[in-house]
Amino acid sequence: MHGDLCGGNTVWSDAGFVGFIDWEGCGVGHYVVDLGNLRFEESLRFDPPAADEILLGWQEASGRVAGNIS
Repeated sequence: MHGDLCGGNTVWSDAGFVGFIDWEGCGVGHYVVDLGNLRFEESLRFDPPAADEILLGWQEASGRVAGNIS
């Protein structure tokens, strides 16, 4: 788990997503902590529908449905 996942801790290029930075808060935990924080932070940065877009993108990329998301 990253521990501080937000758009500001991602790296992008013209080809798309490259990776994550700022790993000093990482540890063991459930993925919903990072996914929830990313959805929250980016919905504040852009608008509330951004949270739904992030969830859909995560589910598409992971190939599974995120559980315990409300």
